[in-house]
Amino acid sequence: MENTFSRRSFLTHSAAAAGGIAMAGTVVDSLVSAAGATAEVGNDGLPTSGQKGGTLRVGIGSEQPSNTTFSGAKGKMDAAAFCIANAVYDPLFVASADGKTWLPNLAINATSDAAAKVWTITLRQGVTFHNGDAFTADHVVANYTAAKNDLTVGLAIKPLIANCEKVSTYVVKYTTVNSWTTFPFHLSEQQIAYMAHPIDLDANGGKPIGTGPFLLQSLGDWNQTTGVSTWQANPNYWKKDSAGNSLPYVDTLVFKVIVDPNSRWQALQSGTIDLMVNNDGGAIKNVKSATGSSVTAVSGSNSSYRWVSDENGVREPAINCLIVNTQGAPANWPAGGKPKGAVNPSNGTWNATATPVVSDIRIRQACAAAINRTTYLSGQDGSIGQVIDGIYRAKVGGKANPMYKDPKYPKYSTTAAKALVAAWKKANPGVACAFVIDIVAGNDAQLAAFTWIKGQLAIVGITVTSRSMVQKDLIQAKIDKHYDASTWSQFGGITPDLNYVWFNSFPFLGKQANNYVNFAQQADPALQAAMIAGMKAANGSAAQKTAWQTVNTRLAVNIPYLYLDTTVTMFAARANVKNFAYAGTPGTMGSSANKATARAYSPDGGSARWEHIFKV
Repeated sequence: MENTFSRRSFLTHSAAAAGGIAMAGTVVDSLVSAAGATAEVGNDGLPTSGQKGGTLRVGIGSEQPSNTTFSGAKGKMDAAAFCIANAVYDPLFVASADGKTWLPNLAINATSDAAAKVWTITLRQGVTFHNGDAFTADHVVANYTAAKNDLTVGLAIKPLIANCEKVSTYVVKYTTVNSWTTFPFHLSEQQIAYMAHPIDLDANGGKPIGTGPFLLQSLGDWNQTTGVSTWQANPNYWKKDSAGNSLPYVDTLVFKVIVDPNSRWQALQSGTIDLMVNNDGGAIKNVKSATGSSVTAVSGSNSSYRWVSDENGVREPAINCLIVNTQGAPANWPAGGKPKGAVNPSNGTWNATATPVVSDIRIRQACAAAINRTTYLSGQDGSIGQVIDGIYRAKVGGKANPMYKDPKYPKYSTTAAKALVAAWKKANPGVACAFVIDIVAGNDAQLAAFTWIKGQLAIVGITVTSRSMVQKDLIQAKIDKHYDASTWSQFGGITPDLNYVWFNSFPFLGKQANNYVNFAQQADPALQAAMIAGMKAANGSAAQKTAWQTVNTRLAVNIPYLYLDTTVTMFAARANVKNFAYAGTPGTMGSSANKATARAYSPDGGSARWEHIFKV
């Protein structure tokens, strides 16, 4: 099942949220050729002078509804939008190839106080925006302020960061709400890391302006109706390759929105696009088994496609699940603050007086027990990925995942599910045991997944109806909490701390429930305490692991998410596309400061570092 909202919708590479494309922390996986050979996809070397230039056409799954939702740290981006954002904006840091630390990018250093709450960030000098203005500390503060003050993005910022202030021209200071030992990952993996020019932040739909490798020459080059945008190489891009050559390599980067994942794969085969991002298991299986016989050989060779996925990546991938509106309420919510109601299945509108069936833990337990996740993996996702019972994979590359501990999520049992449904019906006479599941409009894979889930729940006496919604409306329904359940893809990342905001139960803006970006509205003091302990613990420590295993266990108790399988993200390209699974990042200041000296994690969060890609 491929979704289109992102773990970073609103801000994160960590959580592909709402009907969304999962965050793909990707590492090198495999290469597919006509002969079926496999090899590492990584650094394909430096292009010759004759291999530079040209156009790279990329197929993605969704489009931004408007330019106002795409503006640096203030944007409301799904995973597909992050593909475009990585062309326009640079993050402050990037994750290392092994996923264990952060590397310099627009920022060159990060140090904290003893409590890991005050972080001093030193910025790179000599970087300019697309309009020629120098990048400074003022721009970092402006992006933070715009994000914090945004009515929706601010909801995801305020539980995490208390303040950002300028120290000097090239130094800023962030103060976090809680002790947070891995905070610089937030400045590489999350939307708050992207630096837009203040004109971009305040233009109400004007042309995006960043420091990135590609720029938009005219607002007309981004047609959000047709889903095609054309970006030109930034002639003054600050980053160089390892030999000191200017980046990016290609002259033009074109993004084409193709909502259906199988249609995206067909476009790659026909040569309509050069590279695609895909999260649908069936389409990924087709790529893996492709022989190339139906595609004209590229550049006279026998190879047709190469691909890289995060199936066995060091970064935890997102998960496929159904997010459920539990309508839980922390003890400190005021009387009347808890939302009530359910979706009317006949017209898809919110009925504030309806009985919220899925808010009852017995129904969520019944749904969890009724869904055969093993069958889902094989039948809906082509056995791509693995069955999950929480936010961690049990295995990575065939070996035990050190972060995994059995959370005791309900096992598949139609007998147990039927008993739970019977108990609920006895307690709720005259109320239909039924609810509505939101799916992304135009996505055949999601429709097929819903149909399968509907059949599973019908066996145990639960009736579900689909509500097909375009992306922006589907997202808004989660913000408003006017939904029952929804297809979802979320909760991956280099470090589990990046998921804090999505599980956070504490009020931080006003008093009403719809101010939370905890879309499932799960409320658990034990889970909250474990998250705070995990953020305070040293990265990779036993204390961090124990804390986040506790979080995983509490999620299995409360069941705000009905788990399915891992969301595998694949980047597949025609064989003449090089370096799509490779990116370098520069070190600190000095004569060769802007040269790529270290291997960065790429593709990352559902997006590649486009400046390093070239075609032969």
